[in-house]
Amino acid sequence: MKKHIALLLVFLILLSCISASAEITVTDAAGRTVTLEKPAERFVSCYYISTASLLALGCRERIAGLEKKADTRGLYQLAAPELISLPAVGSGKEVNLETVLALQPDAVILPMKLASAADSLAEFGIPALLVSPEDEEGFRACVRLLGAVSGRTGEAEALLARCDAVTNALSEKLEGAEKVTVYMAAESDPLMTYPAGLYQDHLIALAGGVNAAGEIRNASKVAVSPEQLLLWDPEIIVIVSGAGYGPEAFTENEQFASLRAVREGRVYTMPEGPESWDYPTPSSVLGAAFLCTLTHPELYDAGQLLADAAAFYRDVYGIETDAEILGLTPAP
Repeated sequence: MKKHIALLLVFLILLSCISASAEITVTDAAGRTVTLEKPAERFVSCYYISTASLLALGCRERIAGLEKKADTRGLYQLAAPELISLPAVGSGKEVNLETVLALQPDAVILPMKLASAADSLAEFGIPALLVSPEDEEGFRACVRLLGAVSGRTGEAEALLARCDAVTNALSEKLEGAEKVTVYMAAESDPLMTYPAGLYQDHLIALAGGVNAAGEIRNASKVAVSPEQLLLWDPEIIVIVSGAGYGPEAFTENEQFASLRAVREGRVYTMPEGPESWDYPTPSSVLGAAFLCTLTHPELYDAGQLLADAAAFYRDVYGIETDAEILGLTPAP
């Protein structure tokens, strides 16, 4: 029996070695086929979404370079402060190819806007993968792609399951609840919003809401007129985090005085915590939870949100948080 067990252990070790060195072929968001000789040990990520996802997959020590402004990311300061001092390779709009090449990465993660840079890196023999996590499907595809190229497919599925646990719990609480009309204002302008299909539209739906701009289908944010907003007359207005204005843009503007959300004092701002919860990252499911405290506080309150958010960051990133860190003081 001991001999059989020993042989089984040897087999498993050999299988693990074969798997670790096996060639990996994936298809990125642009439909490009990319092959790696083995799971990537050195990543360069030019996109906050992919960097945060790599952290959630347990790849912090594999990140060799990342996007600019890393020192402004609260999540990095809490979960992986060493990232702040790593070389900055670019942003969602540009990338320094010389810096990337000097880092000798096994894989480079780029947003779709940098497709030409991906082709340039491929000419140098550097596997470059394009991601497009602009909606729920794209975000999940991004996580699975990163899981595949890092050899952490199991961790990727576990991460998505952890996100689903939050949204499934919300769904159970909201079963049979009335839908609430929500207008989400973008960071640049109170009259910029998110139409159907974008990630913010998905978060509103998860929170038992109806997107006021849901009748519009567009690939990006859209500008609307004051007349259109008055016609929609949303029950709740939510301003995304990082906006250059606050609720007063609506509450102190005479042209919006007749809006139901203004009259009833239901204009809010998303929390300014470790990261934006209205952006497609692993923790953005907490954005849906926060919205739920606004749409249906009788079913899901601020105390439950605090507990769920603290548990999520502990499980996914291994960090402890509180109301102040999460930007939940005062409570919604």
